[in-house]
Amino acid sequence: MAPDDLFTTGLLLAAAIAAVGGVLRGFTGTGNSMLMTPLYALIFGPVPTVALIVLFDVAVAIPLMRHAFRLTRWRIVLPLAVASWITMPIGTWLLIHLDPDIMKKVMAFAVLVFSLVLLTGWRYRGSVSTPVTLAVGAVTGVSVGATAMGGPIYNLYILNSPGDHHAHRAAFNSLISLTAAAVLLLLILNDAVAVLTLWQAAVIFPVFASFIWVGSHLFRRADEQIFRRTVLIVLAGMGVVILFA
Repeated sequence: MAPDDLFTTGLLLAAAIAAVGGVLRGFTGTGNSMLMTPLYALIFGPVPTVALIVLFDVAVAIPLMRHAFRLTRWRIVLPLAVASWITMPIGTWLLIHLDPDIMKKVMAFAVLVFSLVLLTGWRYRGSVSTPVTLAVGAVTGVSVGATAMGGPIYNLYILNSPGDHHAHRAAFNSLISLTAAAVLLLLILNDAVAVLTLWQAAVIFPVFASFIWVGSHLFRRADEQIFRRTVLIVLAGMGVVILFA
């Protein structure tokens, strides 16, 4: 039976945010966590937020795994994933034990930084070597464990690796699948996934998934660069507002 405190104004607001995040995910293939994480943290708190985001990421990834894993260049992706797994418990520990108000600011700051970096169009131009790959994975592991946001770091690095657009997208989807599942496992092992959070995910996810379809089908004629820049400007502004509120 659903908990008595499931259907609240906060849940309705979260569903509306998920709709926008779904459109963003469907249109650009990424970015939903940058929108949803800081806003969900204000509604639900940091720990339930990360649990919700990784639950959504795992659910979205399941139908894509077979195709993504087949196209993935594991020589790059596997070291990234392993390094992320090693440092991920640090991020999860910070998420669970730091003051929630501090974590909300950390999440907002991460969104602001990622948005500004992506707005500049900067990409990593250095060598894609094993030491650099492990370092990127280690940094991203902490970020994903603490905030559920690691996609921008992975993307900036993967785009400089060998392969075409399809190979890069497959690598990104594989990494998100592997890291989201690992964060979810860590949260479960730390008894940090509440029954209420699972019910909230069950209500919100169909909205999120439906609007991923909307984003991928109804916005094909939109200018992706203008759309992406507009979203990043909004995200940066949102990060500033939450950070200094």
